[in-house]
Amino acid sequence: MRIHVPGVITSRSPLGQNLATAITAGLTIDIQEEALDWQIDHNEAALAHDESNMIVSVADSVAPGLLPHRLVLTTDLPVGVGLGGSNAATIAGILLADQLADLHLSQAAIIETALGYEPFPAALHAALHGGMQTYDPRTERLERQAVQALQWVIYTPDRFVEASVPSHYTGQNINAADYARFTKALAKADDNYLRSHLPLEPLQTQVTPEYFPQAEMVNRAVMQCGGYGCFVAGNGPALVCLAPLKATRFVDLLHHSLTAGQLLVTDVDTTGATIS
Repeated sequence: MRIHVPGVITSRSPLGQNLATAITAGLTIDIQEEALDWQIDHNEAALAHDESNMIVSVADSVAPGLLPHRLVLTTDLPVGVGLGGSNAATIAGILLADQLADLHLSQAAIIETALGYEPFPAALHAALHGGMQTYDPRTERLERQAVQALQWVIYTPDRFVEASVPSHYTGQNINAADYARFTKALAKADDNYLRSHLPLEPLQTQVTPEYFPQAEMVNRAVMQCGGYGCFVAGNGPALVCLAPLKATRFVDLLHHSLTAGQLLVTDVDTTGATIS
């Protein structure tokens, strides 16, 4: 049995990370044979191989006393860079418990359970259902937004700045209406709007002074290579770089322009979590 959960990009904004987009990079768990103890096979140095792995710890808290299995974890989500790794692990753990304990959880129950571990409903819905999701905490209204085809590239630095984003969001005359216009522009792939409004907020307000020189360098490179610009993914330090489809050499040029850091080419995941 295989469980796949996509990563999620959230936006630090007046929306309070309530704008979330699922991406095709994600994690996959292959459930293997029963075992005396949990064993998670993977190649990620930052992740545990035993029951302390977040996926297993969530599963065991949802359904205590689960029979241990050997799991094979594969992922193309860099750990701890703001691409929703813990969000994906939480959903994966709940789905693992649901399958092994035969719980028959509804999607509403999965989200309700996941909110005990992760604070952002939009991110959880994006991981479970795919696409771009917005959540209004005032009305508790959640909406799926249309997203036209664009080029999505994630930049992660080789060396992390200890604090890449401010601990508290500071508003800069950007409000929910501005983000509504931004999501509409994504839905239409509005070239004129995206060229003049991305990043929607100045990078100086999205990152710390220590990280700003590097983030601004990446943003300039994105525009010089035919892209719109970039913004911080979640709590960073990953930067989301967007470009139109017509910029056919964008990725190659960006690879050539940026001599440091890693680039992950991805796209919007429209399916969400799957079990096969």
